[in-house]
Amino acid sequence: MKAIILTEFGETMRPARGSSRVGSKYESSGFDPFKVKPTHRFPLKGVIGEHNLCGGSIETRIISTSHYALKCYRCGLRIPIPLEVNTYGKLQDYCSQKRIQ
Repeated sequence: MKAIILTEFGETMRPARGSSRVGSKYESSGFDPFKVKPTHRFPLKGVIGEHNLCGGSIETRIISTSHYALKCYRCGLRIPIPLEVNTYGKLQDYCSQKRIQ
């Protein structure tokens, strides 16, 4: 699986290995920030990936009626994301656009 570049500093996230998806299936694979399910690799509810820099689990947390945050449990990285960004492909596109601005 391709890592998603989250920040302008090049920090990346590997999607949760329990969701072993490839190609277009991976990119269109959805996650509901309100109801992300635990996997065998990431037993914490809401975990959608692993932070490549520190190896910590990245979880979704609802922070408002319009946004959720990606939060790394190990280093504390926190990135607000609009609720409509609900697939790995959309997350990759959103983060790419934010880096360009």
